[in-house]
Amino acid sequence: MSLVSLVYGHGFCSVMSDGLATDSFGNVLDSNMEKYIKINRRTVICFAGSYRQYENGSNLYEIIIDFCKKAINENGIRKAMNKIMEFIEELPFYEQGGKVIVAIVYIGDTKSNKKPLTLRAANDPSITSGIEELTKETPLGYAVLEPNHKEGYQTGSDYLRKLLIEQKELNLDTIRNCQKLLNQYVSSIDETVNDQTSQIILK
Repeated sequence: MSLVSLVYGHGFCSVMSDGLATDSFGNVLDSNMEKYIKINRRTVICFAGSYRQYENGSNLYEIIIDFCKKAINENGIRKAMNKIMEFIEELPFYEQGGKVIVAIVYIGDTKSNKKPLTLRAANDPSITSGIEELTKETPLGYAVLEPNHKEGYQTGSDYLRKLLIEQKELNLDTIRNCQKLLNQYVSSIDETVNDQTSQIILK
């Protein structure tokens, strides 16, 4: 499984992921994999789940990324997100593999008054998919794609929220530091996450 955190606002998005990629059998395929891709200058897609081959031999994430690029290039962002959500939810799901969680953040456009949007979608029926809009009254949003929660520990979302609240000043440097601390916390309690991080900034 993967750990990817996104912190975004009006005109920026900071993404950080761990690097561990495993297949459905737990075999390590890569220890320094970037689990995000910039679709265009305003949109980034992140993914977590089992790194596995699709029915035709292609990698599942390559299939998802190609679909997302096409949907975003051919539609308005909200319509594209709805199409992507439907696509992700219909992917085959297996208890021992094939779990896919995708988050897409669109950072908005102040010139056209378009607000930042985030999509969270999964093919796991226990995870609720949906699209959220960041209002002017809410300066910051965040999302965490994380491993299955371990009892007795904070969820990644709760831990990141706590870190962000504790900051005297929120800027890209302090936000990135919070994301790094989140990765260290989760990797210390879950062997499916490592402490090799990579990041991307949209602004």
